[in-house]
Amino acid sequence: RRLLLVLAGLVLLIAAGMTRLKVDDDLRSLQSSPPALMEQQIRISRLLGMPSPAQFFLVQGQDAEQLLQREEALTKRLRALEHDGRIGSHRAISDWLPSAAQQDADAALTRGIEAGVLRAVAEVSGETLERPPFTAAPMTIERFVASPASLPVRPLWLGPLGDGVASVVLVDDLSQPQALRDLQGAGAGLDGVRWVDRTDDFSRLLGHYRSLMSVM
Repeated sequence: RRLLLVLAGLVLLIAAGMTRLKVDDDLRSLQSSPPALMEQQIRISRLLGMPSPAQFFLVQGQDAEQLLQREEALTKRLRALEHDGRIGSHRAISDWLPSAAQQDADAALTRGIEAGVLRAVAEVSGETLERPPFTAAPMTIERFVASPASLPVRPLWLGPLGDGVASVVLVDDLSQPQALRDLQGAGAGLDGVRWVDRTDDFSRLLGHYRSLMSVM
């Protein structure tokens, strides 16, 4: 009878302890670096504008033109988040090499401004000024990547991937509490745009392994 009472007490003690157990599959919980060191790293990364290597946007398209247009749609949303202070900044190839459609629109705008300037000068000087129209083929991704001007963003271009091409858009300063959720929303509804969070992927993998080991 005494043994049964002891066993019953142990069962109650174990049951009470199990109610206090918590499951945490977050990979970041395995971080053992001192908090002061982690704070210094975050502050330095923010000052240097260093993007997170574990969170980024993967952009895909059938060809380079479609990819650049999809990047432009994404970066337009990212600039809105930057303006509100929700994220730091971003890095994208389309900021350096616009799509051919955007290049044509910029060229048309430049021609309109130039024509207005020439008309103003003609009214003041009384002379008719004419300039032959400037025509040039749009800059292609192949020419851009081969040029020294692409060095700062060349690693963002992944090139052929699957049935099309792909690139990466990096984002820095994700210290705001809602930053990751805002970024997930920034890519929502955009064709060929996917938010990649490697830390979250590995955390889900750890949770999957935990479930398997619990069953075993």
